Amino acid sequence: MKDRSKLIHGLVVIACSGLLLLPVSVKALIIQYNDLADFSLGTVVTNDFESDVRDLPEFSFDSTSQIILSSSSTSGVTSSGTHVLMESRDDAPLNVFLNLDAQEVGFYFGNDDPGFGGFNALLNIYDATDNLLGGVSLNTNNNDYADQFLGLYSDTPFRRVEVLYTNASASLAIDDFSIGTASVPEPSSILLMGIGLAGLGLARRRKRA
Repeated sequence: MKDRSKLIHGLVVIACSGLLLLPVSVKALIIQYNDLADFSLGTVVTNDFESDVRDLPEFSFDSTSQIILSSSSTSGVTSSGTHVLMESRDDAPLNVFLNLDAQEVGFYFGNDDPGFGGFNALLNIYDATDNLLGGVSLNTNNNDYADQFLGLYSDTPFRRVEVLYTNASASLAIDDFSIGTASVPEPSSILLMGIGLAGLGLARRRKRA
C-alpha cells in the first residue's frame, strides 16, 4: 500500500513538473494600425534604411537581412526614398530584436509581385521571455510597390517582432520600420516635480498655521 502511495505521489510530481515546462500562452490587447500617423505614444524611432545603417541602438534585425535598392525588389521608389530592407532567406520570417520595451510597431512592405498571387503579410510580437503576445495580418495588393502599411499597438510591452509572408516564394521587403515607446520622464524632471510637490505641501502647511 505504501509503495502504491509513493508511486502515485511520484506520478503527480512528474505531471506537475511537466506542466511547468509547457509553453506559456500570453495574450495582449492588440489594435491594428493602418498608418504611421496612428502612432500615439511619446517616442517613435524609425529606420528608413536610407543611410545604409541596418541596426540602431533601439533595435536590430536578423543578420540574414540586408539593405538593397528598392528597384531591386519593388517597383519604383518607396515612401521615404530608394532603399528597403530585404530578408535574403525565402520562406523565413524577419526577426527584429528590441533593446527596450515597445508598445507600437509598424512598417511599409512590398515585393508583392502579381505573379506571386494573393497572400498575407503577418506581424507578430513577443514579450521579453519570448511568449507570443499576439499579431495582425493584411492582404497584399499585389502591385509590387512598398506602399502598404502594417502595424499595431499592444497594451503589453514587447521585445521581439516577427514579420513574414504566407507565400514561401516571395522574399520579404520592408521600409520605414518604426517602434513606439511611452515617454519616461528624465531623472531631472522627476526631481523637479518632487521639489515642486514638496514646496506646495509646505505652503499649504504654512497657510493653515
